[in-house]
Amino acid sequence: MRSLRSYYSATIVEFLQQSSGEILGIIHSNSISAETTIQQSGTWESEVQILKGQLRSFADNRIIFEYTIPRMGKHVDALDLRNFHKESHNKLLVPIMISTQAPRYQNTLTVRDCIVEPIRCNASNIGLSIEHIANQFQEAPFDYVEWENSEYLPTPTIVEAAQALYRGHNVRDITRSDAGAENLTVTTDEINRIIEYSKANGRKSICFVTGVPGSGKTLVGLNIAVQRSDAQAGEHAVFLSGNFPLVTVLQEALARDKVEQEKRRGNRVAKADALRSTSAFIQTIHKYRDSFVRSFRTPDLAAFVKAVLDADTDEAKALYQRVKDKYPIVITRDLNKAKAWVRDHCQGTTRYGLLASTGGLRLKPEGIFVKNKISVANWFLNGKDDVRSSYMLEDVVTEFDIQGLELDYSIVAWDADYRHVNGEWTCNSFVGNRWNRVNSEEKRLYLKNAYRVLLTRARQGMAIFIPAGSDYDRTRKREWYNGVYEYLEEIGIDKI
Repeated sequence: MRSLRSYYSATIVEFLQQSSGEILGIIHSNSISAETTIQQSGTWESEVQILKGQLRSFADNRIIFEYTIPRMGKHVDALDLRNFHKESHNKLLVPIMISTQAPRYQNTLTVRDCIVEPIRCNASNIGLSIEHIANQFQEAPFDYVEWENSEYLPTPTIVEAAQALYRGHNVRDITRSDAGAENLTVTTDEINRIIEYSKANGRKSICFVTGVPGSGKTLVGLNIAVQRSDAQAGEHAVFLSGNFPLVTVLQEALARDKVEQEKRRGNRVAKADALRSTSAFIQTIHKYRDSFVRSFRTPDLAAFVKAVLDADTDEAKALYQRVKDKYPIVITRDLNKAKAWVRDHCQGTTRYGLLASTGGLRLKPEGIFVKNKISVANWFLNGKDDVRSSYMLEDVVTEFDIQGLELDYSIVAWDADYRHVNGEWTCNSFVGNRWNRVNSEEKRLYLKNAYRVLLTRARQGMAIFIPAGSDYDRTRKREWYNGVYEYLEEIGIDKI
């Protein structure tokens, strides 16, 4: 019978008793890929042989090959388990990287957020490393089968969600199994019902989907577009958005994913061809529209940010006490400290980046150039080895670039365009060589919303950088920045 949770799962005793051929047969029968490569098959065979020799002293334990995220076919890592795997929330997680022919390495056991920094092993010292780790930590026993069959409650980024939907998964497959996911499904089903009624009766219908920040409005639109893009059924739905950065990033992300998926199947697809296909599916409409991030750590983030920007100090204080243990926020006058804090909190592919408002023109002395033109797709999608990526914390993106997209951690640089003076916010615009007070209610609301977007882009935590300013520069007076810093300090936000 095909397993949906792993390619192979057994007690160590059963694993040692079964032949390598029998184990490999089970792994292959559960493989989600129709075309497992010879190289992958050889890797599994080598892993089985090595582990049979290394795990003989752990007979009371259990082994799993290729543990997968339910319904999505994606392999998990320690960060996935910590954040989304229910039975792992209170467990110590120890990733081990095995390079079979590598020389022995002296590991240092460092723990962050219940995850040990990856342990390096070769083919001959896996058992010794596991034994050493087990002796160093006294963890409570647990039921291995319950852990393996635990609920998995994912909260993907909009990019991950788009990729999964484009591959054919349903919205229920990629959202948490709670009321929020149920609402998404109900909304999707109702829109589909309206579509079918309109087709049957020759009607034209417009559906307006409303919801609080993070409720999944963009996700509903993507899900409907995927479901209704079946040309054979005479349906040619496309996802239209006025959010140009979102469209650019999603088109590029889907194209890259399509190339990678086809490569795994042994097919070669040029990215330019893949991009033509994804660009036809996700298109731009020329109207500004915002979309909001969802923090899987706390539902109170949006309310907290609203209270801060409403200058409702008491409400902001109360909400901060509710979010601070789940969603870390810090303030600092030192940009390098903010960068170090973000990097220290991020592991693996956890994405972080530098944000500021388009009006933050006097952040320039801090090395933050909001007018610098960048490739948003490279900033959001490229890895840590690319100087154009968000990981480098060199290029900054603004509310125009970040709307509808999200990071795991962010640094929000706060300029004198939005100042806290005598218990209220004042709005300012830098023109020429001086700041001008913004009196237009519409423009004031826009600036407030710009900071709301910036402060709600991170899913797991953020550092807010408020420059010290300079009394020698009349465009960066200390009092302007001190007002913001002291207000956030009064709310209780931790300082670094």
